[in-house]
Amino acid sequence: MAEIIRKTSLPHPEEVPAGVRTAAQEALSLTLRQPRPEGFPLLFTSKMELMEAAVGFLHEHAVLRACTTDTIRTYTEILLDWFDSIETLGIAWSDADVSDLVSYRDRMLKKASPHTRRAFSIRTVNHRIRGVLRFYA
Repeated sequence: MAEIIRKTSLPHPEEVPAGVRTAAQEALSLTLRQPRPEGFPLLFTSKMELMEAAVGFLHEHAVLRACTTDTIRTYTEILLDWFDSIETLGIAWSDADVSDLVSYRDRMLKKASPHTRRAFSIRTVNHRIRGVLRFYA
């Protein structure tokens, strides 16, 4: 199952092993260009491999397009659901095609939401499909 891990602040030097305290102290003084805000979502596969394309997409929308936190959360949830769906079927995100997207849509139309236990509304299904298409665009 794909997972979201949220970015946190750097640890304080006294919170890390003695061998890396100097590096931790130096890291606190670094200025990063376009840093991702604390709480920024990082998506990982079930094998704990960073989904770089998804993180890049979210970074573009969060930092370059200045989307709201709610918008980033929504895109994250859409991508997490999509990646989890295709990963369950053994399909790499880069190999997914239109037939996989149609199957994803059909599953949402036939199954109840695990969160609400009600059928997905057409609006929600369309919203998720548009989010996946934006990612691939």
